[in-house]
Amino acid sequence: MIEYFSEHSLNVLLNLNIDIFLRLAFFYSPRFGIAHALCLGLAPWLAAEVPILVDSGMIKHKDDTATTSTES
Repeated sequence: MIEYFSEHSLNVLLNLNIDIFLRLAFFYSPRFGIAHALCLGLAPWLAAEVPILVDSGMIKHKDDTATTSTES
């Protein structure tokens, strides 16, 4: 069987592809900023607080307000 790539040239080709991939992945990767940190920090509080606000009536669902205004 004829080998199209020698072992050395195959390693060079794979390393080249990995280098290109890592450069592109670094270039296009999203940056983790202060907004991400705030979202991660506030998400558990918001998940616990919203049902309490809905139960107390401070927040109303858009569909609930539309049905109550047409009913009266």
